[in-house]
Amino acid sequence: MNPPIFGDIAGGSAHRYWRLYFITGGYGGITVINECQMHTSIGGSNVCGSGTAASSSVNSTYVASYAFDGNTGTPWESNGANPQWLSYDFGTGNAYSVKELALYNYSNAGYNATSWIVQWSDDNFNWNYAWEVTTAQTTGWTGSSWLTVSNPGTTINRPVNYDGSHWRY
Repeated sequence: MNPPIFGDIAGGSAHRYWRLYFITGGYGGITVINECQMHTSIGGSNVCGSGTAASSSVNSTYVASYAFDGNTGTPWESNGANPQWLSYDFGTGNAYSVKELALYNYSNAGYNATSWIVQWSDDNFNWNYAWEVTTAQTTGWTGSSWLTVSNPGTTINRPVNYDGSHWRY
């Protein structure tokens, strides 16, 4: 597995591609995200809508686009152990500087992602570090609820070694 590339820590520029690279969480190897919104400002409105979603895996018919369809009743489900990823392509000529995420989870909080790296790309191949969501931020995220996390704009520990299944700090 190729390591993610770490660049502009704040992800301050606008980029076409954004993804959530899930490190921990999920139950039985399945991570579930019912809805993912991306905001360009804290408390802003969702800028996802007409782009294209993708993921590292899909469990049955729970496809990546469900995480961005505006319906909290249609989840994306991964199929396999972490790390897994969920990405969004804003499309040709569209780029955003994502400052905040709002995620709605499955009714069973055991399927929640508990930590992930937010990444951006301009080519959908080379991924750069924007910020990290830690277990301290997701503690208390219960079933059928929203979690809002924002880019702290500060340097956070970056993974230095991949052991075949996880990034190590």
